[in-house]
This record gives sequence, C-alpha cells and structure tokens, in this order.
Amino acid sequence: MTLTELTAAIQEYGDFKIEELNPGYKVSIYLGRTECPVVIISDLEGEDFLKYFKEEMRSRKLQRVKHYKAFKYEQARADRQNGRDYYGSCSR
Repeated sequence: MTLTELTAAIQEYGDFKIEELNPGYKVSIYLGRTECPVVIISDLEGEDFLKYFKEEMRSRKLQRVKHYKAFKYEQARADRQNGRDYYGSCSR
C-alpha cells in the first residue's frame, strides 16, 4: 500500500496530517487545537498500519467526532460599535 492509498483511506475519517516515517507512519489529528494534536504513530507498514489506525480511532472514540471551525462573537463589543451601551442583562 502506497502513501497515497493510505492517505485516501485515512482521509475518510476526516482531515488529518499524515507523515511517512522510516519505518511506519505518523497521523496528527487536530481537534480545534493546532498546538496540541492527538498523534497516532506506529512502525507498521501499509495495511497493518491502517488496521492499527482504525482500532486506535475506535478505542479513543474518535470516529464519532465532528470537526467544525467556529468564531467567537462578542456581543458587548458589537453593541458598543453600534452606539449602544450593553454589557449583559439582569433581571429584577
């Protein structure tokens, strides 16, 4: 199994960074934190690495994870830009 075939099989699980080691492979999984990825490394080759990768994904329950990119929107700042003084709400 070539690196291209392995990459195609692993990309079914999501967008990961795959590196070829000598021997083996390294897969970095970025779950919203680029400074601290989940890493799966093994010195297995081809089909054996793919089996190992799938088992690691199942054991860590990562095959159920959905990947989204979100942006934080600050309401107070937007209200100040619109000329309103709103810093939260309180009930009486």
